[in-house]
Amino acid sequence: MADEDTVTRLDGTTITRTDIVESNKNYYQDAYEKKLTDICDFSDGSEVRTLHESLAVDVINLYRFLNSIQRSVFIDTAKGCYLDYIGCEFHLSRHKAEVATGQVTFSIPELLSSDLTISQGTIILQKETGYEYVLDSNVTISQGSLTATGNVHSRNAGARYNANKDTLTAFLEISRVRNIVKVTNPEAITGGVDGESDQHFRERIKNVKRERAYGTVPSYTNLIKEGSANVHDVQFVNPLLLTKSGYPSHLDSNGEVCTSCKRVLFVNANSKPCPNSTLREVEYVMSQQNNLVIGHDFHVQGAEPKYLYLGVHVYCDSIVDEAVIVDHIETFLDGGEVDEATSKKSGVVYTGLNIRDTLYKNQLIDVIENVLGVHHVESIHRLYYNKDITSNGYDGCNWVLNGSDNNESGFTLIDDNGYVYSMSSVKDGKVVNRWGEQNFEKIELRSGYVFALGSMKSVDSSCDNVILLNQEKV
Repeated sequence: MADEDTVTRLDGTTITRTDIVESNKNYYQDAYEKKLTDICDFSDGSEVRTLHESLAVDVINLYRFLNSIQRSVFIDTAKGCYLDYIGCEFHLSRHKAEVATGQVTFSIPELLSSDLTISQGTIILQKETGYEYVLDSNVTISQGSLTATGNVHSRNAGARYNANKDTLTAFLEISRVRNIVKVTNPEAITGGVDGESDQHFRERIKNVKRERAYGTVPSYTNLIKEGSANVHDVQFVNPLLLTKSGYPSHLDSNGEVCTSCKRVLFVNANSKPCPNSTLREVEYVMSQQNNLVIGHDFHVQGAEPKYLYLGVHVYCDSIVDEAVIVDHIETFLDGGEVDEATSKKSGVVYTGLNIRDTLYKNQLIDVIENVLGVHHVESIHRLYYNKDITSNGYDGCNWVLNGSDNNESGFTLIDDNGYVYSMSSVKDGKVVNRWGEQNFEKIELRSGYVFALGSMKSVDSSCDNVILLNQEKV
């Protein structure tokens, strides 16, 4: 497929005309199986496929147009005049290209009986390159003289038009100058400067932005990310907030709640939990006096992972290795590029969740349904392991018989957090499932916390899996 049929979006993912047609094909085939439509013939050359191929051309052009608009508003992706507009916001303008200038000497082999004038605007050539240089004003070789000097400038601007001495030796229009006149430049033609590139102008804008933001959260964030490659994001929190229930603990060297520092700096690394080596790198950056505003004092600690235990029910075209689904979920949470060998789409890159980001179920569904072999996600539940729950109930919550009085239908218990536990009856007694499940649409976090995928086997010795995965063939 030609490159122009591929659009790379801001998040690094790509969309092609083929993707659009295949998406339509899958949609209609799924609808056909559910008897919602009779449109199902997407074979090459069919009327339906030809129609969608035509529509895909307009759709990909729309993607390309929207992509260009999105890129035009960000410093990192804007180009040309759009980057100039951003520069104006910082009272910056792009350095303009400059023409090359210098002097040329006209000469004749013998004295003439009258003056000889070379007209303003005469074009002189650098023979090797064909570059053109314009005479600034009339130059006259006076009667009784063999030479005269004039000023020239390159017709176009740019560093390429700087020329070594004795290289401007020809005229563009021979008819404008008598054939006895010779020309050369006794010294180099200099001063030609290229217009400022997007890359250089972008860096100037960023530098000004950093200077204006000195001592602010964005400036400190930039310093930290430059000082440690393993930092994903950071959060600055008032320590008084951390004295409240439900927030990460913030202790001083005596093990007591600390309120003396100005701000707590939570660090979210690309791996969870945040390694001590990364915290030391951040502490080093924040201890350099030239990086700090007077009076700013920070306590550095790692963001506390909020481990997410999941129960996933999927319908599959083929059985999928649990480790593959786990890898896709972890890549989504931590950030990174998905393994193309296990992905339906190529070039999928996730930015990862920041501290205090909200997690939506739809996000997880999209991640899992991109796994090769997964047809669709039937359900996702949040799980919680309660080691203290027994057949007698838990913390004032009692078991409720499911259905009729027949114990074979089992029992259900719902705790105060909304997790639903099950207990089944067997010949020798009752079996309690200490993993409760909870439906959700979104999960919100408080300051200082960040999501990480939890492993069921790390908290329950009877488990040998990371997530509770239930697969059914389509």
